[in-house]
Amino acid sequence: MTSHSFRLSDYLISVLMGLLYACSSIFRSYGFSNAYVNALLFAIRVLLVSVLFLFFIYLIPRIRHTIISDEFSSQSAVQYKWKYFLLFALCWFPFVIIRYPAAISPDTWQGVFQFRHNEMNGIQPTPYVVLVGVALSLLGNNVGICIISIIEYFVLSFTFGNLASYLRTVGVIPKVRLLLITIWITSPVTIGYIGVTIKDTLYAAGVVNLILILIEISNNKRISANIIFGTVGWGLLTCLSRPNGVYLMVIVAAFYMFSVACHKIPWKPVLAIIGTVIVGVLITQTLNYIYSVSKDSTNAKEALSIPFQQTARFVRDYEEDVTDEERIIIDNVLVYDDLADRYDPRISDPVKDRYTGNKAYLNDYFKVWINQLARHPDCYVMAFWEQNHYLFDPIASMKNISFIEGTTRFCELGNEFDCVSSWMYEDLFDEPEFFAPARKAVVSYCIALMNIPIPWFISNVGLVCIMTLFFWLIALFRKTKNSLIYYVPLIATIVITMAGPVVQGHPRYLFPIMYMAPVILIKGIIDSDPE
Repeated sequence: MTSHSFRLSDYLISVLMGLLYACSSIFRSYGFSNAYVNALLFAIRVLLVSVLFLFFIYLIPRIRHTIISDEFSSQSAVQYKWKYFLLFALCWFPFVIIRYPAAISPDTWQGVFQFRHNEMNGIQPTPYVVLVGVALSLLGNNVGICIISIIEYFVLSFTFGNLASYLRTVGVIPKVRLLLITIWITSPVTIGYIGVTIKDTLYAAGVVNLILILIEISNNKRISANIIFGTVGWGLLTCLSRPNGVYLMVIVAAFYMFSVACHKIPWKPVLAIIGTVIVGVLITQTLNYIYSVSKDSTNAKEALSIPFQQTARFVRDYEEDVTDEERIIIDNVLVYDDLADRYDPRISDPVKDRYTGNKAYLNDYFKVWINQLARHPDCYVMAFWEQNHYLFDPIASMKNISFIEGTTRFCELGNEFDCVSSWMYEDLFDEPEFFAPARKAVVSYCIALMNIPIPWFISNVGLVCIMTLFFWLIALFRKTKNSLIYYVPLIATIVITMAGPVVQGHPRYLFPIMYMAPVILIKGIIDSDPE
């Protein structure tokens, strides 16, 4: 294929991306219920976006030869990894100081409270909660929380040093490499979470470094001890820092075995991945036993966001169609009386937080759920899509400014999030007021940059998700000879997020994709350039 010709798959991919964007922008523009009335406008959007993606496919060969140089040394790139680490660490160090002793997320708040009151229930990852809780107990509140934030800051700096080193490895020219590194350093979703104690930072670091290892493996390189140790280390961090980390690793292991059969990639790393999952589960279960973690009966709600949200929308829109028997069954699971009022299309927490924990009624509930699906399938589709369409709408994502959570002070979170005890309102830290103006300036900076195209490149959830799917589809349709195993954690992250409670307002669930965006862009351009 020449640089100016197209394959049938190129047209198909472009139309698919056009449809995805048009369907995602419905709610922002005029609402799904009016989509049929605005069919012409919808078709125009599909056409324009499809042409835009087709034009980008046309440009790929020219872009590649502009930004990639064949004169590079992978050996020198490895040597530069630590220099990049120091660069990120130095640039981000002022934010560690500004937020001293540290900012803390609501989830970490909840975990610390449960640790101190022996009420851990497993919703927050036990290893991370124990790490933070023990640090505060042994070192004191100020020093303990500061140490945890510094650990996360160093792990994140190393991760981005690794990403920058990869750009050098594949021969990205200095000017482009400098631009991408600058975007990483100045992005709202990076500086917004420096000096913050939050499990998602460690989880994202584990996933990103694991993806870089999978990229190296997919190129059929010789498996070294560094790859095996790296797979185990970063895989463990993934498993231990978020409850869904184990599930992601299991998915990677399953697809890795498929790649071994189809693409002849080395098989030894899959043993490391499986072993990592086993060790991760054992560590978590051991800590659960030591700290008497009791699983609350309502914990199942975390996996039931989608059906609960769909039921709530059904009750809101078709209450007259709910039978007395269905009302009783729903009430036994979700508390029926105010269910319609609690329904928020953006987030399922108000609905699922009142899950009664009566597992005996779940079988009957799912029968009701299926019956109502058969009666009004459009209601279920709209409930799912209205919550998740932000993943593929870059315009709506420009308003996704919840990274302010990362710049909020520890003592303020109790008032904002109404945590579970008055203990949350105690003045635990001696916070230097001298840095208060600087903390406010960081918030203003982050908000401002969300509206500027180049800096928000990796901060825009819709943009990075569309870009990831776009390059994955190109690689998939063109049947590249190399394995695409490195896309599995990224696609799994999108799917897991869609099954979760919320998208808009919580970009941290997609940190692995946001951090990886420049690498996926470069990797996609290199791999999709026709020979």
